[in-house]
Amino acid sequence: MSSGRLNLGQQALALKSVYPDSSVRLGPNRLVWRGRLKPSAFSREYTVEISLRVGQNPVVNVVHPQLEPNAQGLLPHIWDDGSLCLNTARQWSSKMHLVDTTLPWASEWLLHYEMWKGVGLWLGDGPGAESKEAQSALLHPAPHIEPKQQRSNGFN
Repeated sequence: MSSGRLNLGQQALALKSVYPDSSVRLGPNRLVWRGRLKPSAFSREYTVEISLRVGQNPVVNVVHPQLEPNAQGLLPHIWDDGSLCLNTARQWSSKMHLVDTTLPWASEWLLHYEMWKGVGLWLGDGPGAESKEAQSALLHPAPHIEPKQQRSNGFN
């Protein structure tokens, strides 16, 4: 009886079927996928690498262009090794296709990165995310109301 877990070969076939121009290296205990993601029509294109070892969670790195930290030298929402923080340990399992989970999550992360570069706030989920109040203030700023001008009636 099948455990429902996908082997590395099945993952490789699924990745290549959706991203035919990508590359996949397959070893006995490790898969490495490299391809291009463009999070939105207005985004730049990113070369991303996913490394998956049997029994572990996928590790995702942006190969090109290099991610740019802020003025303090910090990048939001990444692991200590510099890989993208896409999910917690229990949110992904080997029963899930990388092409249906990790790749869309990476694309979403890249979109949040681009917004962070533009506005300085991380609007994605997870640790380091701005509070709902900060997000709301950024996305829906209070309207600026000019003070009313006093009308002169000619008697002042």
